[in-house]
Amino acid sequence: MKIKRIGVFTSGGDCAGLNFAISAVVRRCSRLGIEVIGIENGAEGIMGQAPARPLPISMPWGEIMRQGSTFLGAWSKSNWKFERKPGETEADYRKRERPMWAKTIAKNKLDAIISTSGNGSMFYSAEICSHLGVPFIGIPKTLDNDVLDTDVSIGFESTVRFCAEMIDNLFWTAKGHRRILIAEVMGRDVGHLALHSGLASGADVILIPESKYTLEGIVAKLNEVKKNEKREHALIVVAEGAGGAKGDEDLVSPPNTKFKAGMMKFPSVGEYLEVKLGELGVHARTCKLGHIQRGATTSSYDRKLGQIMGVLAVDTLLAMKKPEQKMISLTAGRIKAGNIGNLREIEEKYVDLKSDEVLTAKALGIYMGG
Repeated sequence: MKIKRIGVFTSGGDCAGLNFAISAVVRRCSRLGIEVIGIENGAEGIMGQAPARPLPISMPWGEIMRQGSTFLGAWSKSNWKFERKPGETEADYRKRERPMWAKTIAKNKLDAIISTSGNGSMFYSAEICSHLGVPFIGIPKTLDNDVLDTDVSIGFESTVRFCAEMIDNLFWTAKGHRRILIAEVMGRDVGHLALHSGLASGADVILIPESKYTLEGIVAKLNEVKKNEKREHALIVVAEGAGGAKGDEDLVSPPNTKFKAGMMKFPSVGEYLEVKLGELGVHARTCKLGHIQRGATTSSYDRKLGQIMGVLAVDTLLAMKKPEQKMISLTAGRIKAGNIGNLREIEEKYVDLKSDEVLTAKALGIYMGG
């Protein structure tokens, strides 16, 4: 199978480390005589509604690599269905979308696609390329770390480090004001980011979607801190998808849902906790880190991971005998290429409640519910 030109784009949301992966693809291809075409704005570009341009080795890659956001532009999962018609089924929509991809691929004379992808867009892109008979390599990236079949995705470690630093800053405010501070971090429907950043920053309470909690359990932990450690300040780290406490699940708007007044009582879990703990006599304030998490400076770990995965993506394409759809993954300390399951519907990688991180948190007395 001859590959002369590869299209590369970012699908899903933005995070740190993407430019290191893209630059590795370009530099590896340059040494092999393969041209790389950058498709701008993710799904918008691959469906022909944003430009595509050559990415030569002469570009200032030293500067580009160090940019915090993908230089090609991104298009988050919530926008992938931006042309779906009222009443149209998912299957019918995907069939209608395939010709848009095919037209862009043909117009730019692409022999294969490499995409830095999040959980949903990874399998979505692979499915379309499978139907079109186009080789596809997905490089996992997401600050949520919810991509199946890989232990770590590009961007996760950078975001954990950034969140831990921000929570460290909150610690000094909490101490000075003798206050309970709640840090709400991203993560969508999983708790990897809250768990890792909370553990790294010495949080007293960590709340994640995978483990149900009670308001009484939180209060008991805060009272324990006050009694045993003689301090009136504490830190609560909560994943945006943790939802309400047992019995209050319907009171909090889910992540990535446009909040409408009257739809649900609280637009975020942080605000819910602030009010509900206040009703129990706990004076708390919430800090929602929000989109500043996406622009975190890329850590040395993600810089290396992005480049290793980028090179392997190119080499995996060249080793194919026929068009296949594969994903680069890090599993048990090894980075390798593997098949993307059965192009299954979107699934997520949840926190293992028996993982070293969870067991360590509980051994340290951090309240996690359960």
